[in-house]
Amino acid sequence: MQQSAAEVPFQWIVEQSLAGIYVIQDEVFAYVNPTFLRMLGKTEAAVVGHGIEAIAAPDEARKILDNVRRRIDGEIDQLRYVVALTHEDGRGVFMEVDAARMTYRGRPAVVGIGLDVTEQVRRSRELERSRAELVELTAYINTVREVQRAKFSRELHDELGGMLGSLKMDITRLRRRTELPEARAIIDDMAVVTREAIATVRRISDDLRPGVLDHLGLLEAIRGKLLTFQKRHDIACVLEPDELPVELPQEQATAIYRIFQAALTNVGEHAGATGVSVSLSYQDGMLSLSIEDNGVGIDATTPRCGAMGLLGMSERAREMGGELTVEPVSPRGTRVALRVPVASA
Repeated sequence: MQQSAAEVPFQWIVEQSLAGIYVIQDEVFAYVNPTFLRMLGKTEAAVVGHGIEAIAAPDEARKILDNVRRRIDGEIDQLRYVVALTHEDGRGVFMEVDAARMTYRGRPAVVGIGLDVTEQVRRSRELERSRAELVELTAYINTVREVQRAKFSRELHDELGGMLGSLKMDITRLRRRTELPEARAIIDDMAVVTREAIATVRRISDDLRPGVLDHLGLLEAIRGKLLTFQKRHDIACVLEPDELPVELPQEQATAIYRIFQAALTNVGEHAGATGVSVSLSYQDGMLSLSIEDNGVGIDATTPRCGAMGLLGMSERAREMGGELTVEPVSPRGTRVALRVPVASA
């Protein structure tokens, strides 16, 4: 036999509920169940008949009371949000409440259910703090890395490059002073190796820290890198436009260049592309960089971008308050797009 609603023991259900249940009427607590009291370490006498300030700090109490009034006035029927309350021992308690306007003992009231989410809020805040620390650490590592790259680049160019240059001059003088064909052949081979070594030093030095970035700016650094990339990989490259109407701060220009450099390296190693199109534009305080190739594309079955490489690019974008997206393009290929707010230097 089905039990009627009047026979259901609602009072027992409310008293034994694992959720805190409360009734606010005339801006004071008209009822709270034992679970609600246990969450706050309060007694019934300390809450029932009292206002919101009995369980919340003044600022939070005003916010809660404002939401209570909005529901009583009919502005909103139901509202779910997290409130910061105060435990009897002084510690903070976060409660997720879901309350609605109802009639209680013939008059309007707000009846709500509360769940203790203190631990979830604590973990969420710890996660946010960890993320902030990670961003700060990443920014520090990137700064130190750029300083070290610049140092190594200078040492390679000035010291090793200088020694190789002197060696090249010595080889030239040595060749002039000998007439022996066998000796000349050996000297010619030494000259070839020396030229290749000088070119390699210049390439490594430029990869570590392109001098053109410091002296001529981001656009020229990208242009120079594209020309080198095109010769090395035999991939047709296009850059638009021919000018950038903003001068970027050195640190930001470096970060953007590193994102471009990583994306281009990925194309050369994984895309199997025959063409790359790069666009760089500035409008309304936003700089946009796009690197698009016509290679094999990127999807769940053909991962193109290494997880750490993509993470590094994304973190650099996040440091600048920007956004990085990597997506397939039709009919084939991949686009890496960066949008970042900039302030002129």
